[in-house]
This record gives sequence, structure tokens and C-alpha cells, in this order.
Amino acid sequence: MENKEVSAQFFLSNLSHEIRTPLNGIFGYTQLLLKTKMDKTQKMYITSMNQCCVQLVELVNDILDFSKLTTGKAQINNECVSLKEIFDEVSSAIGYRIKEKRQKCRYTVGPDVPDYIITDKQKLVQIFINLVSNAIKFTPINGRIIVAVIAKSKGVIECSVEDNGIGISLEDQQKLFNPFIQVQESVTKNGSGLGLAISKRLVELLGGMISVESDKDHGAVFSFTIKYEPYEDFKNYVEQNSKNLKDKYVLLVDDNVDNRLF
Repeated sequence: MENKEVSAQFFLSNLSHEIRTPLNGIFGYTQLLLKTKMDKTQKMYITSMNQCCVQLVELVNDILDFSKLTTGKAQINNECVSLKEIFDEVSSAIGYRIKEKRQKCRYTVGPDVPDYIITDKQKLVQIFINLVSNAIKFTPINGRIIVAVIAKSKGVIECSVEDNGIGISLEDQQKLFNPFIQVQESVTKNGSGLGLAISKRLVELLGGMISVESDKDHGAVFSFTIKYEPYEDFKNYVEQNSKNLKDKYVLLVDDNVDNRLF
């Protein structure tokens, strides 16, 4: 049974790659078409086509990400980042959706959170994008969203995404992080139902846990923790190891002259 599940995930992964390539081509050409001279009806058709492409690309990306996570193909790629960089990328990716619904989104970082941390930047960005996208979807026009990060303990931060949207019943909260589940289908049928399932696996991959607090019609708060390596600890480690290289010689062998230049 387990082998069949793994084979199915590999099939989905390969299929996602094959579908995503032509989809990106269609999306790119519709973007170019929108910049050409068209009458009002043609522009309306191309705009709708472009929106359909966006939804399909997001769906395929979700399936591809989910297949990687469930088959153990996802890897952690740590780098030195600041929370400001993270928030800038999130805002750049989905800021237009917030503007469309005239919502207010506020980002806050607690005073005890380090300026720089060592973690997987792209995975943290993806978690935030998934959670904020959900908040946008289920929060009314002129609603508010608050994204906050606080220091939980040394090497651990707690992040939260709070909205004043339609909320989630206790019954629905029990199945919220299951794949292919949309608990608010009566409100919207867009999406794959994988966003929260992917977020849960990404959070666990980063050594944390995710939870939700909500009451029906009274908004929701998604909270998660992640482990990180403090920048100062990493810096001290590099400096300490660098001392071992002091006054040492390095032999560079390369047949390309440009590669041997300093």
C-alpha cells in the first residue's frame, strides 16, 4: 500500500512539471496580449483567461509542493535573513490581493526577535503566503489582517496571522489541515485545498508546530513556531573555524584563466 502511495506521488510530481511548463507559456503570452491594442470585449476575454491561468499555476504548484513533502524530497536550505526581507517578499507576492479587497495588513516584529536569523527563507515565505492568502480570502472588504512575530525562547520564534473574517467552527477546525479539504466551500471554491496541509508540513520540517484559534463569525488566528539558529552563534562558529585557516595556503587548480583571478 505504501509503495502505491509513493508511486502516485511521483506520478503527480512528474505530471505537475509537464503541465506547469505549457501553463507558464500560456500565462506569459496572455500577459503580452494584454499590452497590445484590443477592443473592450477582447480585453475582457484575455483578462479572464489570464486569471484562469493564475489559478491553474497555483493549483499545479500546490500539487508539486505537496508531492515533494509527502515523498521526503523537500530539503532545508538555510540562509541568513531578516524578518523584514520575509515580509517584503510576502507583501510583493500578494499585496495586490489586499488592495483589491481594500483590506489593511499590518506586519509587526517583537522587540526580542533578532534582526537576523538562520533559517530556510523560501519555506518561511511560503508558509506566510499560504496563511495570509487564506486570511485575505475569508476576510471581508475593508477587513484587517495582522501578521506578528515574537520571540518564544532562544532559537524559537512564534508567528501568527490574525484576521477578522468569517471564522471557523470547532468542527471544521478538526479537519482544517487535512489535504484537499476546503471547510468553507460555500464561500469560495477556488484553490486546491492543499495550502494549510502544505503549511503544516513545512512548519514541521522547520521543527515547529501550527495551530488555529477561531470562533464562527469572529475571525481566526493561525499560529506556528519554527526553530532557527541565532545569527551571533553562527557568526561565532564561522569566526572560530576561520582561525584554523589563518596563515594557510590554498592550491587552486583550474584550466580557465578567468577562474584563477582574484
